[in-house]
Amino acid sequence: MHLIKDSNLATVGAENAINISIVTILLFALGKYFNSKTRFIDILNTAFWYRFPIYIVAVLSYLLIPKNIEERIVKNLKTPENIFTNPLEIIMSLVLGIAIMLCLTYSIVLLVNGFKTATNTKKWQHWVAFGFIILITEGITQFLIKQLL
Repeated sequence: MHLIKDSNLATVGAENAINISIVTILLFALGKYFNSKTRFIDILNTAFWYRFPIYIVAVLSYLLIPKNIEERIVKNLKTPENIFTNPLEIIMSLVLGIAIMLCLTYSIVLLVNGFKTATNTKKWQHWVAFGFIILITEGITQFLIKQLL
């Protein structure tokens, strides 16, 4: 999940295309290394579906986070008690935080289960390599998004 300032529909679409492409390419290469019968379409399907909870987080964030929260945070950096002006905002932030953690956890579960199904991975060494590839994927997508968008 990457935060882009002044995003629009084209920017969000490009970010998703970059993310899905990099995840698909790297996981497909790893899957082929583990199991020569790994199919590209299975990895692509996994890359599409694991992002679904992230889309839910984006919509929830848009609907629940106050529009002027960024300027409030910058203005009240030394007095954090002034960032949230009423208890409802605190409760909504807490609910949003929990929802974000649940959605991101579910996103990882979808990615792991999809990769496991597509590659028939069973050894712990494969999961260490999988985790390493996910970290590399995050670095590459972060770099490309900052450079291109």
